[in-house]
Amino acid sequence: MARATRGEISALQTWFADTLADGCPFSFTLEGRHAELFRVESSPTTGRVGEGVIKYTCREGIDVQLSFRTFRGFPAVEWVLALSNKQGADSPLIENLNALQVEFQGKRPVLHWALGSSASRSDFAPRHQIIEPGSKFELAPKGGRSSDTTAFPFFNLDLGGHGVVVGIGWSGMWKAMVSRHGESVTIGAGMHTIRLRLRPGETIRTPKILLLFWHGGDWIRGNNLLRSFILAHHTPQRDGEPILGPLACNGGSKMFDEANLATEENQLDLARSYKAAGIDTEYWWIDAGWFDGRWPNGVGNWSIRKDGFPRGLGPLSDALSELGMGLILWFEPERVYQGTRLDREHPDWIIALPDSPNRLLDLGNPEARKWLTDYVSEMIEREGIAIYRQDFNMDPMPYWRSRDEPDRIGITEIRHVEGLYAFCCLLYTSPSPRD
Repeated sequence: MARATRGEISALQTWFADTLADGCPFSFTLEGRHAELFRVESSPTTGRVGEGVIKYTCREGIDVQLSFRTFRGFPAVEWVLALSNKQGADSPLIENLNALQVEFQGKRPVLHWALGSSASRSDFAPRHQIIEPGSKFELAPKGGRSSDTTAFPFFNLDLGGHGVVVGIGWSGMWKAMVSRHGESVTIGAGMHTIRLRLRPGETIRTPKILLLFWHGGDWIRGNNLLRSFILAHHTPQRDGEPILGPLACNGGSKMFDEANLATEENQLDLARSYKAAGIDTEYWWIDAGWFDGRWPNGVGNWSIRKDGFPRGLGPLSDALSELGMGLILWFEPERVYQGTRLDREHPDWIIALPDSPNRLLDLGNPEARKWLTDYVSEMIEREGIAIYRQDFNMDPMPYWRSRDEPDRIGITEIRHVEGLYAFCCLLYTSPSPRD
């Protein structure tokens, strides 16, 4: 496990004092002009370990709260912004909102980054880009999912024997820009497109930003330090150790046409055959197709197929438990197919496009989010589901944009991502499956 050196901790503290404690590591424009921000309050901190809040305001009535966190033993800092309109009227037009806007020095900077996933052999393949004087290089995923095809939301800027790893926490459409003027290298990152006025009293959040500093050796040092940091501070722990990923067997994805032909009997028979063969799996995974309407056109019908599981999934999960296995169940809650239960009964929760049978469940709608949270939580408890597995097989960006008004571009995406995070947090704290 990579450990931070004194030089790396010192680099964080220096940056903290020069930029976060006394400066402003973000930017945006109001009506086309750079927003002039004034610090109004900050919590005391040394930049070593802890959490804090820095508050800014501007003459146009926009308040910004920067909530940050530093980490024991690692040269890392994270922050997220909240922008609020404190006026009694709509705010000026907010554009070019970069939750990260910082500058570093480097003689021959090289950006190390990775592709996203397109379900191909090139998934997450490493790439690099020399940042030449006067150049600008942009990264962004495709279609609105954070690691779709063209980019992955972590990258490493090598400044020559030292550098910084950047992480962008946003389950939507982000972008990052790296530009160079002489030996000055600027990094900007945030939502891909935002052009909106905040309503009176309205607040929005930005992507979360991670900076992790490394020093000495080559750029691989930064990648290894990032892995150690994630294990230490962003991986679920049990008894002080990271929880290992489960050893799972898919219940015959090809054999049973995903899970379209899965039944209580054939799943249990196959699980018993694995056990008899000495394949000691911890979890039994039932993929797409266990629901009414089957995969792929049944998404939005989250009721259990009676022709496959007439008693529900509880008896299967009980039998699997006797074999020493838990049950993993697949969901795709954000996608709703035309004509399914959610589409028919709650069209006000759905974002549809005229040329596609796929719809998007609007998680920015509080009623839709509450229904989903309650329904899935109750099902997990009732059916004895040990692990909930979430998938997403469509590009949400066109749906978000279709709902945006001309002076509210980005608001549907923001509310959806905020809703997704609220759903995941509530689901994570739901009651455990029955014994």
